Amino acid sequence: MEKVTVQSWKDYRRAFIAAVEKEQTVMAVMFALVGITTVFIIFVVFYMIVSHKSKDIGILKSIGVSNANIIKLFSGFAFLLGLIGSVVGAIFGWLFLLKINQMEDWLFEHFKFQLWDRTVYAIGDIP
Repeated sequence: MEKVTVQSWKDYRRAFIAAVEKEQTVMAVMFALVGITTVFIIFVVFYMIVSHKSKDIGILKSIGVSNANIIKLFSGFAFLLGLIGSVVGAIFGWLFLLKINQMEDWLFEHFKFQLWDRTVYAIGDIP
């Protein structure tokens, strides 16, 4: 009698599951680093803006502008900068995604670095 091997779907697709779990971990770390860096950069930028505008804030207060209106002014400026940054970031992100397969091919040709393991995934290009 021949030996029969029984495998669960997890055993059968072990390489794929390992790649997906690795990808999830890397993505979580990347998003955390990007988030922390973004918060820090935003804090530094607005701290510098407010510190450089202290004379302007003093002038506004001397002509009778309330603290609430000064806060609204800086909040509106922050919102406008955030909106512009979001639009520019979305455009550059879209352009990056259009060329990601060509960039991955270039990295592999010059540095033998492969982002997308074609032996694990069923498709050849990065979706």
